[in-house]
Amino acid sequence: MPASSFLYRNLLPALAERGLRGIAFDLPGVGLADRPADVDYTWTGLGRFAAAAVDTLGLDCFHLVVHDIGGC
Repeated sequence: MPASSFLYRNLLPALAERGLRGIAFDLPGVGLADRPADVDYTWTGLGRFAAAAVDTLGLDCFHLVVHDIGGC
């Protein structure tokens, strides 16, 4: 299940020590993030939120690390 980006608090400095950049953000309503009423909390809506975050940050090439939401 999605969890707080706080879980990456030790990983991000370790990446920086190796000259790498790490970015961690919470999805709306997850971790310490607010839960506004006007947000689409479906998996598709949260995917759109993540895509918008990538676009806003101007990331062209990156590795995506996420928590497992499960599947079959």
